[in-house]
Amino acid sequence: MTRVIVSALILAAAQPLMAQEEPPEDAFSHSSRDLVFHVPPEFQLVTQNRGYVNVAGQKVPRFRRIWQHGSDGIIVNVAVWPQAVWHLDTDKERFDLVLAGMQLSDSTLKLVSRHSYELDGCPAESITCFFARPGGTSQRMDCFLAEPNVFMLAYVSSKQSSWDDPASKAFFHSISLKPKK
Repeated sequence: MTRVIVSALILAAAQPLMAQEEPPEDAFSHSSRDLVFHVPPEFQLVTQNRGYVNVAGQKVPRFRRIWQHGSDGIIVNVAVWPQAVWHLDTDKERFDLVLAGMQLSDSTLKLVSRHSYELDGCPAESITCFFARPGGTSQRMDCFLAEPNVFMLAYVSSKQSSWDDPASKAFFHSISLKPKK
């Protein structure tokens, strides 16, 4: 089976801490929103783990799941960001911090689009890009702010413009942030 090529754009969002300790499951349940999405049935879950990442010098819980189908992958990260992030003045500042570690300055990265929108009352940012190098990937990544969680969902592919792929479109159309009851 072809392994999905997961680019540095997604993986470098936050640096994993060396210690392999695992945050408790309930660390991710404090948001007022539940992340809901549908993974196309042809994709198989290949990785699921909890750990900590370093965000702006602070240890932050992160839960990651990756599904794969051929050379295409779906990545879902949920991170519980520190309170200081939520005290920033604007959503733009928060998204800039989310995106700061993603190597957007990599000379082989070609940004196709970046725009802000709202999903179910929560601020969102969408990026489509590709790495212009042999074996490079194309991807769409959407980030959602639902204090204290940051949800990052991505579709990554070896195809030139994966954001036009029917599976990618179906995945992103299925995403919602439902208020908890």
